Amino acid sequence: MFLDVDNSLNTRQSPTGAVVIKDTASAIDILGTDLRRGPGKVATCSLYVGTAGRLNVTTADGDTVTIVTNVDGTFLPLQVIRVNSILGLTDNIIGLY
Repeated sequence: MFLDVDNSLNTRQSPTGAVVIKDTASAIDILGTDLRRGPGKVATCSLYVGTAGRLNVTTADGDTVTIVTNVDGTFLPLQVIRVNSILGLTDNIIGLY
């Protein structure tokens, strides 16, 4: 589905930032937080998963899906607005804008 949004942030160009979503070593855990940014909160993020496992995420379209990563250091080219939960040892999750 095509999502027609105000693209004044040029979100289809190169990444503009990052946010650590889950990192046990640094005691950072913002699971369930709205990850949209920018005016009108239209900029969503893709995910980097440092430690393999399963993630339950909400996509930009509002779909909730569980994604299984089998390899450490996986880049997920989805447009995500929320990481709802993790299953297993999944860690080192970074949202890239």
